[in-house]
Amino acid sequence: MLSRRWRLAPCFWPRLHRTLRGAATALAVLGSLACDGPPTPLRGRARSGQVQLDHPVSVLSETPQLRTLRDAVGEVTVPARPLRVLRVLPLGFNSTDALVLLGVRPWAAPLHMSHAAGDFADYQRPYLKGVTSLSVFDAGIEQLLALAPDLIVADAGSPFSLAQLRQVAPTVVLRVAGAEQRLRDVATVLGLPDRAEARLADYAAKLAEARALLAGPRATEKVAILRVHMKQFRLYGNALGSADVLFGGLGFEPSPLVRQRVIDRQLAQSPLDEESLALLDADRIFLYVDPPAQGRTFELLRRNPVWQAVPAVRAGRVHRISSAIIWDTLLARARMVDDVLEAYGKARIFGT
Repeated sequence: MLSRRWRLAPCFWPRLHRTLRGAATALAVLGSLACDGPPTPLRGRARSGQVQLDHPVSVLSETPQLRTLRDAVGEVTVPARPLRVLRVLPLGFNSTDALVLLGVRPWAAPLHMSHAAGDFADYQRPYLKGVTSLSVFDAGIEQLLALAPDLIVADAGSPFSLAQLRQVAPTVVLRVAGAEQRLRDVATVLGLPDRAEARLADYAAKLAEARALLAGPRATEKVAILRVHMKQFRLYGNALGSADVLFGGLGFEPSPLVRQRVIDRQLAQSPLDEESLALLDADRIFLYVDPPAQGRTFELLRRNPVWQAVPAVRAGRVHRISSAIIWDTLLARARMVDDVLEAYGKARIFGT
């Protein structure tokens, strides 16, 4: 069961007019977009010449009906309806997880490209039961129109252009930032800053509690995070997804191989070939297997004599963890904390 502070409040929204609204505007929007040429997808600061998504969301003005915001790319006016009837469409895991933490049920939610249709990330599933799934990188603008959202919250990396999205619904673009700041940005969009601060304080308190519970093993073990991705093995450092929960928040020491291959080189991850698996020197390994690799690749790993000779494998200290490791959101971090606690025989404190 979810702890009370992390449980979604039940919401029921009418959807009858959704299709009619989308159909009424589809031809006009698609015609307009066709004249604009190929769209320029939203991107962060990684590529020169792209949109600079580095501004926090702030409120410029508001009335009972409308709120004018300054987002990562400029000004945008969004509806100020009660959250129980506002149809919010997140385009990205960051904004989806922020909505969940703020107690706002997404109108629809995106899938990661590695997941099958309708299959949300494992750590998200308890919160997204009954929510329509959207394969963002395969979806056309027609699918967004059919959803008829009142508001779109877009992460950096959306395959749609801002012009496309804003012809579907008012669109707020989030900056490239850490998990805490993204949560605050989404909370500002929805007028829920106090709720965001409460969630952040709750997370900090429970992280400290988990760290205290793990003081014993932390003093004696060095650990590693290994991901089976397609046909590859990837060793994580402390700078990717929720990995720093293990090495930073919970204070575990990385194994010498993790430090040498990844952290000391200031990398986020490092590939390992089959022969290099023999070098895994961690006392305990946290293992994530991507859904497409669940079958053949993982089975080959399990049967591999090199893998079977790894000390942590021989000692039975390999623990499967959730896909939360891939993402740096507060919801993913909470699940990562619970995964580590469970590996050491402790009760989950977030209830994720």
